[in-house]
Parts: sequence; structure tokens; C-alpha cells
Amino acid sequence: MKKFLVFPWILTMVFTGSGCSDDNPTPAYEAFNIPASLELPATIPVLGNEKDSQIIIPVTTNQPTLDITVDEKSQSWCLVSIQQNNIVITAGGKNLSSSTRTASITVTAGLRNNTQTQTIEIVQEAGEGGGGTDQGVVFWQDDEANPTEIKIVSGTCSDKGIMWADRDHTAPIGTTHETDGAVNQAAAEAIPDYQTLYTAFNYCKEMGEGWYLPSKQEMIQIFEAYNGTSVSEATIANPIDISQEEKDARAAFDAKLMAIEGGRAMNEADQTAAGDSYWTSTEATGVNVFWVRMGKYAIDGGAKYSTARKVRCVKKISLTE
Repeated sequence: MKKFLVFPWILTMVFTGSGCSDDNPTPAYEAFNIPASLELPATIPVLGNEKDSQIIIPVTTNQPTLDITVDEKSQSWCLVSIQQNNIVITAGGKNLSSSTRTASITVTAGLRNNTQTQTIEIVQEAGEGGGGTDQGVVFWQDDEANPTEIKIVSGTCSDKGIMWADRDHTAPIGTTHETDGAVNQAAAEAIPDYQTLYTAFNYCKEMGEGWYLPSKQEMIQIFEAYNGTSVSEATIANPIDISQEEKDARAAFDAKLMAIEGGRAMNEADQTAAGDSYWTSTEATGVNVFWVRMGKYAIDGGAKYSTARKVRCVKKISLTE
């Protein structure tokens, strides 16, 4: 956990209940004996989605120390500093996803048994999606380790459903990675004549350098970005019967896809139907491979040859600062 310990008395002053007093500063050793108090605003401004965006949070306390902890998963993009009586929050990276992201910050005034603690949430605005490329829409950003690492889903997709594999080559080939389709793509490409034997992988290979058939988890993440919710919060129904918020999120995501040359909507089936399903690169059991449906959400294993499904590809991108 990342912590910041602040000693305001170094500046020959200490926070008081009504702010800083230059005339009668409370000595640090006396402040520790005063019952700790801590006040933070009831409403915290939203942090902009651009890198280096800032918000300022005023602090009122009678203690000469503050201990500030940022939750571990947010430390790469939610940067904290102290300026006089204020906590300053700086965006360490641009939010490129189409959803907001939230950091939890714990502020403790005082030391040992004489402390007051409050926890606040910092929300960074959602991005527009599609940042950094004209070929796809951002569906994932590495908030935990490096906010400049993103994944995009292609605007284009196969014109119609295709088979995952040739009729005579449906046995397992070892593409079982559930989170990184690039690993599965490399395994498939190592097989002689994969271009004709495993057509779903070949479709992404022909898109150009870096494109690959997404894994099971990556396709789930694409659905969540498309639907504007987690899978657990999604309405499992034909598109005509999902919530208005989900319809709006899907329309916004489709607009970004179709703004790309050759781009097509994620689900082109009739809104009263279950909708289009997409192959993943992750093998299930036997001759089956996982697929994800984008209309009425579903995930299941399907035979590699007997059913044709659509293919949409993914690419990893490292953004420059």
C-alpha cells in the first residue's frame, strides 16, 4: 500500500479546527495530546479523464500528521500529494475506457491511539474510447500496473459466421489460455498450415501485425464495455428487453465501431432475437471452443466445425506519454 506521511510543523505551522494560524501555532508535541479531529468535504469533485488533471481537497485537522493510503489497484493512476492544507489528486494517466474508474483513499490524522480516519472515493471521468488508434475501440486499460497499456477491439468483423476449424481438425490444439488470446494465437500459428486448418485464427492474422483472436476473458470484457455493465449486472434478455441504460451504452459503443472505416455494429441481428455470437480463442472440452453472445448475453462451448460464428479481433497497444 502506498502511504504519504506529512509533517506540517516543518513549515512552522499546524492545522487547526479553523485552518492555519500564523499568530499562535500549536506546537507539534501539544497537538498530539489534543483529541484528534478530521474534516473532509462531503462532496469530492470528479477528476478529469486527461493525464495530469487535478482536483484539490481541503483538509481541516488539529493534528500535525496525515497518513494517506491509496488502494493498491489505483496507485498507478491516482497520485496524491500535499500542498499546505490541501490534498492534491493528480491523474497519473488518461482514462481511455468508456467507463469511469474509482480509487479509494483513506486519510488518517494523528498517531497511535489518537487518530481520526475517513475514507473517500476519487472518481475519474470516463474516456471517449478508441483513443490511440483509428482501427478499434478501447475495451480494456491496465489500471493496476500501467495505464498506458490498452487493448482495442477491431471495428471490422467477419462478414458472416465462419468455422473455427477445418472439419478434420477439431481435436484440441492447446489454445487453452483464458485471459490472453495472444498466447493462443501464437500457439495456433505454430501449427503447419494453420491458415487453412484454423480459419478463425487466420482471419485475425490477416488483419495485420499484432491482431489476434481474443480469449474467453477478453471477449467477456468486450461485452462488458459494450453493455456498460459487468456481466453480473447485465439484463439477460433479447436486446429489445434490456434496460435503457444498456441500450444507450450499446448504441454509443456501436457508434465508435462504425466510425472506423469498414466498422460494423457488435450485434447486427434483429433486436427481438438472441443475437450475434463470437468465437474466442480458448478451447473448452473435447472439440468445443468458448463463444460469447452479444445480443442476449451468453457464454458456452460450441463445436469447432458444426456451427459458424462471427470473428472480431483484438490488439494490444502501448501509448506514448
